[in-house]
Amino acid sequence: MKLQTNRLKDAILAYGSFLVCFSALAKAPELIKIADLPSPVTIAGPLLFMPKGEIYGTSITGGKHQDGFVYVIRADGTTATLVDFDHKTCGAYPTGKLVEHPDGGILGTTLDGGEWQLGTIYHISENGNFRTLYSFRLGGPEHPETGLFIAPWEPNPILGTANDAGKFGFGVLFEINIKGQMARIAKLPRDPSAVVVESEQKRIYGLSAHGGTLTVGNSHFGMGSVFRYIPGLDYDAILPIRARGGDSVTSFRHIYRQWPVMTSNKSLIFSTFQGGKWGEGELVVLNADKHATTIRAFHLNEALSASIGSMAVDSDDVVYGVLDKTFTYDANNRKIELPFGAVCRIAPSGAPQLVYALNNGGPGQALQWRSNALYGVDAKALYRLVLNSPNK
Repeated sequence: MKLQTNRLKDAILAYGSFLVCFSALAKAPELIKIADLPSPVTIAGPLLFMPKGEIYGTSITGGKHQDGFVYVIRADGTTATLVDFDHKTCGAYPTGKLVEHPDGGILGTTLDGGEWQLGTIYHISENGNFRTLYSFRLGGPEHPETGLFIAPWEPNPILGTANDAGKFGFGVLFEINIKGQMARIAKLPRDPSAVVVESEQKRIYGLSAHGGTLTVGNSHFGMGSVFRYIPGLDYDAILPIRARGGDSVTSFRHIYRQWPVMTSNKSLIFSTFQGGKWGEGELVVLNADKHATTIRAFHLNEALSASIGSMAVDSDDVVYGVLDKTFTYDANNRKIELPFGAVCRIAPSGAPQLVYALNNGGPGQALQWRSNALYGVDAKALYRLVLNSPNK
């Protein structure tokens, strides 16, 4: 019990200035609709803000062929669908992060489709011209999920993750150049699903949906892990996720497929959608010393207690999250349903503070902190949520 208490204290202190900055809102947040999206978004990928003011985004499904699409919101507020994906021609299900192409435009990945139906890497030029840069093929990496990102070490190559071939294959970290040439960099846990680049120490942290350690009889399985990659080395599974209850530190059952956030003191914060005390997921802090602490076990019968599908951290290390369907109470203790979820601040203790209910739309997906506000999308539009906090 003493060890658990000390770890909880460490996790709270790991937030640094978060303790100071977490406070009541001065007045109601202001929701600003930036633009209507050109097509309904189903599952949104992370947004990419470009230097000239364009904002690129993806929808994993939907579009003309129901295989996903890429859209742009231009600096003048006009929008366009740049590509409607199709399994048979240009790939399907765009996933993960987009990156800026060195010669202009963007690069991204699709989970499926392409020449061998194993996923693609594509380029869309500044003029909107589309081309398939690489088709994943049999015998090599396949089905990329995290998208692409820029390595924090020189000469800053473009990296991505995928699964390697084989029934029990591992994940793989790969490099892709602008000519479409690919090279394996390192082995990763199976099904890498999200990454965070840590620039100061030039490391990559990530979540995997499988991997880690779990032994049943004579067989070895994995229910997910938090991994770290240091250049020149294979991955380090610094936090295996074990499917067992009763242990508040390692009882998470499966990584929730969302993007974790990292605070300025290198604490990684993420959530799971299963496991924990109530079997409904947990919110976890992994500090720089690799100590993991569950700061909240989700319980659907508690107010503002639901799995977190998207998170962002601001310049003061205050963490925000989008809760799934939940409820809260008003000042008179009357129950208020939140069927479309809510944007909340996440206290160091794990307790959420309601910021904005999403009943009438708002940034429910692809949450991102930028220019002193939260940005995100729903099915129809891109929004900017100005918090009007006394700290801003």
